[in-house]
Amino acid sequence: MASLLECSCAWRPHIRTHGPNCCQRKDGRVSPGKPSYETGKPVRWRIGLADQVSCAIAGLWRTWENPDGTQAMSMTMLTLNADEHPLMTRFHKPGAEKRAVVVLPQSDHIDWLSCRSTDEARSFLRLLPADALHAEPYPLPPRGRTALAPEAGDQPSLI
Repeated sequence: MASLLECSCAWRPHIRTHGPNCCQRKDGRVSPGKPSYETGKPVRWRIGLADQVSCAIAGLWRTWENPDGTQAMSMTMLTLNADEHPLMTRFHKPGAEKRAVVVLPQSDHIDWLSCRSTDEARSFLRLLPADALHAEPYPLPPRGRTALAPEAGDQPSLI
Protein backbone atom coordinates (compact mmCIF):
# COMPACT_ATOMS: atom_id res chain seq x y z
CA MET A 1 0.00 0.00 0.00
CA ALA A 2 1.52 3.26 -1.08
CA SER A 3 1.12 6.00 1.46
CA LEU A 4 2.25 9.49 2.17
CA LEU A 5 5.33 7.97 3.80
CA GLU A 6 6.51 6.83 0.37
CA CYS A 7 5.23 9.30 -2.17
CA SER A 8 4.37 12.82 -1.07
CA CYS A 9 6.93 15.26 -2.46
CA ALA A 10 5.89 18.05 -0.08
CA TRP A 11 6.42 15.88 2.99
CA ARG A 12 9.32 13.67 1.80
CA PRO A 13 12.15 15.69 3.48
CA HIS A 14 10.16 15.79 6.72
CA ILE A 15 9.44 12.06 6.59
CA ARG A 16 13.10 11.12 6.08
CA THR A 17 13.80 12.48 9.55
CA HIS A 18 10.50 10.91 10.63
CA GLY A 19 8.64 12.98 13.10
CA PRO A 20 6.99 14.64 14.72
CA ASN A 21 3.85 12.60 14.45
CA CYS A 22 0.46 13.84 15.52
CA CYS A 23 -3.00 12.48 16.16
CA GLN A 24 -6.22 14.23 15.32
CA ARG A 25 -8.62 13.14 18.07
CA LYS A 26 -12.07 12.00 17.04
CA ASP A 27 -15.13 11.11 19.07
CA GLY A 28 -15.82 7.91 17.17
CA ARG A 29 -16.71 9.68 13.89
CA VAL A 30 -13.97 9.22 11.33
CA SER A 31 -15.48 11.21 8.46
CA PRO A 32 -18.36 13.69 8.69
CA GLY A 33 -19.20 13.56 5.00
CA LYS A 34 -17.78 11.20 2.38
CA PRO A 35 -19.72 11.23 -0.90
CA SER A 36 -21.11 7.97 -2.25
CA TYR A 37 -22.09 7.92 -5.93
CA GLU A 38 -24.02 4.64 -5.84
CA THR A 39 -27.27 6.41 -6.80
CA GLY A 40 -25.56 8.25 -9.67
CA LYS A 41 -25.44 11.48 -7.66
CA PRO A 42 -23.15 12.32 -4.74
CA VAL A 43 -24.80 11.50 -1.40
CA ARG A 44 -22.95 12.51 1.75
CA TRP A 45 -22.32 9.72 4.28
CA ARG A 46 -21.04 9.79 7.86
CA ILE A 47 -18.43 7.15 8.72
CA GLY A 48 -17.39 6.23 12.23
CA LEU A 49 -16.32 3.41 14.47
CA ALA A 50 -18.94 0.72 15.05
CA ASP A 51 -18.34 0.82 18.82
CA GLN A 52 -18.25 4.66 18.80
CA VAL A 53 -15.14 4.69 21.00
CA SER A 54 -12.93 7.73 20.58
CA CYS A 55 -10.01 7.31 18.22
CA ALA A 56 -7.50 9.43 16.35
CA ILE A 57 -6.37 9.86 12.78
CA ALA A 58 -2.64 9.38 12.19
CA GLY A 59 -0.90 12.47 10.92
CA LEU A 60 2.35 14.36 10.59
CA TRP A 61 3.08 18.00 11.33
CA ARG A 62 5.90 20.37 10.57
CA THR A 63 6.77 24.02 10.78
CA TRP A 64 8.00 26.02 7.83
CA GLU A 65 8.96 29.57 7.07
CA ASN A 66 6.74 31.90 5.05
CA PRO A 67 8.36 34.21 2.48
CA ASP A 68 7.94 37.09 4.97
CA GLY A 69 9.95 35.17 7.59
CA THR A 70 7.04 34.23 9.87
CA GLN A 71 6.67 30.64 11.01
CA ALA A 72 3.69 28.55 9.95
CA MET A 73 2.55 25.06 10.85
CA SER A 74 1.20 22.39 8.51
CA MET A 75 -0.53 19.13 9.30
CA THR A 76 -1.48 16.22 7.09
CA MET A 77 -3.64 13.19 7.77
CA LEU A 78 -2.24 9.91 6.50
CA THR A 79 -4.36 8.01 3.99
CA LEU A 80 -4.09 4.64 2.29
CA ASN A 81 -5.49 3.25 -0.93
CA ALA A 82 -8.89 1.71 -0.22
CA ASP A 83 -9.78 0.36 -3.69
CA GLU A 84 -10.18 -3.16 -2.27
CA HIS A 85 -11.76 -2.23 1.10
CA PRO A 86 -15.33 -3.63 1.31
CA LEU A 87 -16.78 -0.41 2.76
CA MET A 88 -14.46 2.43 1.76
CA THR A 89 -14.48 1.46 -1.93
CA ARG A 90 -18.05 2.83 -2.06
CA PHE A 91 -16.87 6.41 -1.67
CA HIS A 92 -15.31 9.01 -4.00
CA LYS A 93 -16.19 9.50 -7.66
CA PRO A 94 -16.45 6.47 -9.95
CA GLY A 95 -13.08 5.77 -11.51
CA ALA A 96 -11.22 7.84 -8.87
CA GLU A 97 -8.76 6.24 -6.49
CA LYS A 98 -10.45 5.29 -3.23
CA ARG A 99 -8.59 6.61 -0.15
CA ALA A 100 -9.22 6.24 3.58
CA VAL A 101 -7.57 7.81 6.61
CA VAL A 102 -5.38 5.77 8.97
CA VAL A 103 -7.46 5.40 12.14
CA LEU A 104 -5.55 4.78 15.36
CA PRO A 105 -7.35 3.02 18.19
CA GLN A 106 -6.76 4.54 21.65
CA SER A 107 -4.30 1.76 22.47
CA ASP A 108 -1.97 2.97 19.65
CA HIS A 109 -1.95 6.73 20.32
CA ILE A 110 1.15 6.93 22.52
CA ASP A 111 3.09 4.41 20.43
CA TRP A 112 2.32 6.38 17.24
CA LEU A 113 3.32 9.68 18.80
CA SER A 114 6.61 8.27 20.10
CA CYS A 115 7.76 6.22 17.09
CA ARG A 116 10.80 7.69 15.38
CA SER A 117 11.62 5.46 12.44
CA THR A 118 9.84 5.17 9.11
CA ASP A 119 9.74 1.38 9.44
CA GLU A 120 8.08 1.66 12.84
CA ALA A 121 5.60 4.20 11.48
CA ARG A 122 4.70 1.86 8.59
CA SER A 123 3.59 -0.74 11.15
CA PHE A 124 0.63 1.55 12.01
CA LEU A 125 -0.49 1.98 8.39
CA ARG A 126 -3.49 -0.26 8.03
CA LEU A 127 -7.17 0.17 7.31
CA LEU A 128 -9.68 -0.91 9.89
CA PRO A 129 -11.81 -3.90 8.86
CA ALA A 130 -15.25 -3.02 7.52
CA ASP A 131 -17.01 -4.58 10.52
CA ALA A 132 -15.17 -2.15 12.84
CA LEU A 133 -16.78 0.77 10.98
CA HIS A 134 -20.31 2.12 10.79
CA ALA A 135 -21.55 4.14 7.81
CA GLU A 136 -24.88 5.84 7.24
CA PRO A 137 -26.31 8.42 4.84
CA TYR A 138 -25.81 11.92 6.24
CA PRO A 139 -27.23 14.37 3.70
CA LEU A 140 -26.86 18.10 4.14
CA PRO A 141 -30.01 19.78 5.43
CA PRO A 142 -32.05 21.53 2.74
CA ARG A 143 -30.96 25.08 2.10
CA GLY A 144 -33.38 27.70 3.36
CA ARG A 145 -34.54 30.41 1.03
CA THR A 146 -33.00 33.77 1.70
CA ALA A 147 -34.66 37.02 0.75
CA LEU A 148 -32.46 39.56 -0.96
CA ALA A 149 -32.98 43.03 0.46
CA PRO A 150 -32.84 45.70 -2.24
CA GLU A 151 -30.14 48.35 -1.89
CA ALA A 152 -31.36 51.85 -1.09
CA GLY A 153 -32.71 53.38 -4.29
CA ASP A 154 -32.88 50.04 -6.17
CA GLN A 155 -36.13 49.14 -7.84
CA PRO A 156 -37.51 45.64 -7.32
CA SER A 157 -37.25 43.49 -10.43
CA LEU A 158 -38.21 40.04 -11.55
CA ILE A 159 -35.42 37.50 -11.64
